Parts: sequence; structure tokens; C-alpha cells
Amino acid sequence: MKIKLASDIYTTNAIVDMAGQFSSYLHVAISSRDDIEIELTVVADGKVDQAEVINTFMNNILELSILERLNHEHQV
Repeated sequence: MKIKLASDIYTTNAIVDMAGQFSSYLHVAISSRDDIEIELTVVADGKVDQAEVINTFMNNILELSILERLNHEHQV
């Protein structure tokens, strides 16, 4: 599944961090131009709900990206 993400909202660091944490369930390929594009492939066996894995991953990268951006604003 390919997903385009707005680079002014999502951070590559958040995606890379979560990709490492989800490596048992998900392969994540990242490309970045104007926006960030990720390709997700669920690798877990049939015991795991693919939609739940992707939903949790997406929620986590959004939350982490927002936290990173807020922390950056406070440092500037």
C-alpha cells in the first residue's frame, strides 16, 4: 500500500523510528520529494489484522511527528 504524507506535518524521523518498532509486522519503504511517500507491506502471519497494524502505525507516526514539531518550535 502506497501512502503520500504531507511533509509539513509528518517527519521522516518519526517514520523511521516507528518503522523500526513495527519491523516484526511491517516493511516500510520511504521516498521523499515534495511530500513523503511510504509503501507499507504487512509481513506478519495471518494472526495479525493488517488493517489494525497499518492504522496503529499511521496513528503513531502522526502523534510522534506532531510531538517532534512541537518540541522543535519550543527550541526555536
